[in-house]
Amino acid sequence: MFLGIPQPAKTNWEDCGVLECLTYDDPNVTQAHIDLAAHRMIMYSDGAMLRWFSSDRGFTHDENSTLMGPIGGTIREDGTFDEDVTWGPGRWSASTTWILIQLSRTDLEENGITYFWADAKNEPDGYRFEGLDLVTTPPEFTVDDCRELREEGLEVCSFEWAIIDLEKQMRTTDQLAVTFSINEGVNVELNRELIESSLLLIAMALAIAVLLWFSLRRASDVVIVGATLIFALLWMQGSIGWMMVLGERYGFKIISKSQFSNLLPILVIALGIDDSLHALHRYKEERRRGRTPEESAHSSLSRVGRAIMLTSFTTMSAFAANLTSDIAALRSFGVEAALGVAAAFILTGIWAPLIRMDWDKHLRGKGKLPEEEEGIVHMISEENLVKIADNSSKKFGRSTRLDFGNYGRCCAYDAQS
Repeated sequence: MFLGIPQPAKTNWEDCGVLECLTYDDPNVTQAHIDLAAHRMIMYSDGAMLRWFSSDRGFTHDENSTLMGPIGGTIREDGTFDEDVTWGPGRWSASTTWILIQLSRTDLEENGITYFWADAKNEPDGYRFEGLDLVTTPPEFTVDDCRELREEGLEVCSFEWAIIDLEKQMRTTDQLAVTFSINEGVNVELNRELIESSLLLIAMALAIAVLLWFSLRRASDVVIVGATLIFALLWMQGSIGWMMVLGERYGFKIISKSQFSNLLPILVIALGIDDSLHALHRYKEERRRGRTPEESAHSSLSRVGRAIMLTSFTTMSAFAANLTSDIAALRSFGVEAALGVAAAFILTGIWAPLIRMDWDKHLRGKGKLPEEEEGIVHMISEENLVKIADNSSKKFGRSTRLDFGNYGRCCAYDAQS
């Protein structure tokens, strides 16, 4: 077949000479059948088949062989032999060779093997942990097993797992075999990476939750920050998707997904945590001053929110500067990052204190609104902060004293040491 058009065979595969013609999967296939097939492919492929053999390829003399070929001589670069060869009986030999296998998609599907990963049955035993490393262990199934699944109307076998299992068997039985498949096993490897990364994601989420609790000292605040971070990530992905849709509709392509896109969740989480902590801590300071939830939220948004807005806009502008790049991946990353920063600003910098206000109003309506306590240590005590500042300034010959007041204000003055 060439470019999807069937081509006539260059040799008559129904003529096997003194041998009985058999299919490749017939258990009665002998070495003579293999020699005949190799000889036919080499002699009738215009030298193409020879190029798949290692450089020590050649036709070895064998009086018992029924095949005639060029014994000895030197092979040219195009795979043909010099004219000084001697023709005689023998067989083709090489230390290594490439074997290309083209499988019939129709036959595979009829026997219960699918190309579509979503239609294949789940293989929970396809991966196992060896310490902290996740190892791929392809399931061992036969064609009969897969055909039985198809006949029973169940999810069938995956072609990718079948190829990996075949490669495993070849490597196990022949240490000299080197195999590879093009664009196959991608989903298997992707699933392995996702499962292996899930442990790190869980550990990261727990670490963030613990640090947030030490900083905010309120479980509901941790839930609020976590929810706004998740929604910020969803907003970012949704905005990127809409940009791709608009680009396709109006004929301009801004988004070109690349490996840089994998950095975006880290960026959004980092900025989102900063914005939410600044806004919520200002809200708490106002509550400690005796203000209502509405007044505290207004002060937080009008003071800290303005600063967060300015820093977010400058960060978005910096990333958007990548639009001047000639590299499509960098231009796309700049736009995607700007959308992520905008989502983090709106949801974590603005929405987080508003949710805190609504929850406090709900508690106030039930008469269960607690007061913000004084003297609670948030990550590090004020005394330790003062010591760190004093010790740092003394190294430069100056002394700085920080005096934190009851209203969250601080004043500083310098004195000569």
